Amino acid sequence: MMDRRSSNRVADTSTQHPPIIASTATSSPTGDNKADLASLINRVRKKVNDVRPEQNSLGPCTIFEIPAHIRRLDPLAYKPAVVPIGPFHHVLRRESAIQEHKWRCVRYLLSRHPKDQSSELLDKCLWALKELDEDVRSCYSKKLISVNAHDMAEIMLLDGCFIIHLLLKHANKEKEEHAKEEKEEHANKEQEEKKEREKGDVVLEVHHERKEGWEIMGKEKGKEEQASDVGSGKRVRGTLSGKNEKEDFEALLSKQEMVKLEIEEDREEIKGPFEAGLFTVKVALYDLLKLENQIPFFIIQILFDLLKIPKDGDINIPQRVLDLFCNIQPSLSNSFETTSIASIHHLLHLFHSSRVFQPHPPQQEKPLDATGCKWIPSATKVRQTGVKSRKKKKPSDTTGSEWIPSATELRRAGVKFRKRKDETNFLDIKFDNGRMEIPPLRVTDHTCSLFRNLIAFEQCYAGAMTYITTYAVFMDCIIDEAKDAQLLHLRGILVNRLSTDKALAGLFNKLCNEIHYSSNNNHLADLFMEVHGYYNSKFHKWRADFKRNYFSSPWTIISVIAAVLLLLLTIEQAVLAGFSYLHPLDGS
Repeated sequence: MMDRRSSNRVADTSTQHPPIIASTATSSPTGDNKADLASLINRVRKKVNDVRPEQNSLGPCTIFEIPAHIRRLDPLAYKPAVVPIGPFHHVLRRESAIQEHKWRCVRYLLSRHPKDQSSELLDKCLWALKELDEDVRSCYSKKLISVNAHDMAEIMLLDGCFIIHLLLKHANKEKEEHAKEEKEEHANKEQEEKKEREKGDVVLEVHHERKEGWEIMGKEKGKEEQASDVGSGKRVRGTLSGKNEKEDFEALLSKQEMVKLEIEEDREEIKGPFEAGLFTVKVALYDLLKLENQIPFFIIQILFDLLKIPKDGDINIPQRVLDLFCNIQPSLSNSFETTSIASIHHLLHLFHSSRVFQPHPPQQEKPLDATGCKWIPSATKVRQTGVKSRKKKKPSDTTGSEWIPSATELRRAGVKFRKRKDETNFLDIKFDNGRMEIPPLRVTDHTCSLFRNLIAFEQCYAGAMTYITTYAVFMDCIIDEAKDAQLLHLRGILVNRLSTDKALAGLFNKLCNEIHYSSNNNHLADLFMEVHGYYNSKFHKWRADFKRNYFSSPWTIISVIAAVLLLLLTIEQAVLAGFSYLHPLDGS
């Protein structure tokens, strides 16, 4: 019907203006018209040339600007509070107090090398970053016209060194704690051996040679030259490893008036408010998990390969990143899924990949447009623009895979909620014959921002499965009001660090606004169907009503038992009376 109306509109349009079309096709333009037409043709040709296909060897972009319809729901959730990272916040970073701290991080990483090598090392980093300009820009969804190649290299240097310093600081702290534990253990063992000797027992003394590798290497710092290649930076098109390139580069520098780099070897210490404040560091970690606040992961790896020293040892950057985020992740478990370095796009992607299941479901969701955003018309029941919490009711046009009732309604139908203790992933929810097992989730003031950025990444990146989005929709369904949040809180499923249960309910109610996902192709689709079928069973509702009315408390149970006993006694008396009437005793 719609196609017929459309064809009719086209036909009507062609019949209403035949003189104009005919005259345009047959008449030749005048002099003024020729000039005007030439101007129009040139303008259109120029615009067509400006949008020529991009030569992108790295595939689709992975760092996105938040869509306007998502940003307007909670603008502060996507804006860095302390640490702006990447070119999207190029203007904001100029006003940020953290910029000076980032320069200190650069100085610190250079100062770990011999003084005569720091200048050359910095030059190598800038050379590699300059050559990676096109690769870096291809990772972002927005054309960064206002950021030139020099600014981009500086941004990557500062932000990469800041993240590397944060990782090394965390790694060194772990090493110090481990060394302290070993020292205490060794001291306790010597004390026990001393007590045994005092008792006169024969003890075989074994002297353990404890070599703290990282401490020994620290003393030898500066005696070994660092490799000049980029290591894992296979994306670099030009490095300083080639003899001719190096000579050309040195010749170029010799012609310029170069600034002398003044860095003292092994004497640079980082001090300041950022190093002292634990709260500031925690907020900064959440900033590193915001979608717009990212730099490509290969930049971090390349800079680390250039700036590392023997003391650093064989550090696994992805694992160190996950260790760094261990205390701010929403799950109570500290375990993460591992992933290969080659498949990591940025820190948020690494965190997301560590939380989702492996392997993925067999069917992959497919984007429906060229932007990489998934727009699926059969999206489940989610709030579109409302800001008030409203009671969820099953729409007449929804199916079991799109909606389930709230927690209190499910409990009335006989569903029992239990905290799952044997699972390390908070996404792994189980339902079996009326028993809902949900892994515990820690909810803090930063949970909303973290979930919004993870959901935004799933909405924008075509290669991401919507695990977090599906989980948020599930929680939005079962948490409708404060009493639902209280029920899950009392069961130990939700660890509420917010002010009230009402605030907890409001968080999940607003989290799913303006999102789109496949209701039939997600990891909880079967669970939705099972819960929906259980809830609609009249037998389960009758059984739950019976238990609630007659076995909800010890007093009701006692009353029921007393009533049953009274009924049995009454029946017994009636039977005895009837038996006596039918069979009277002799002599009566």
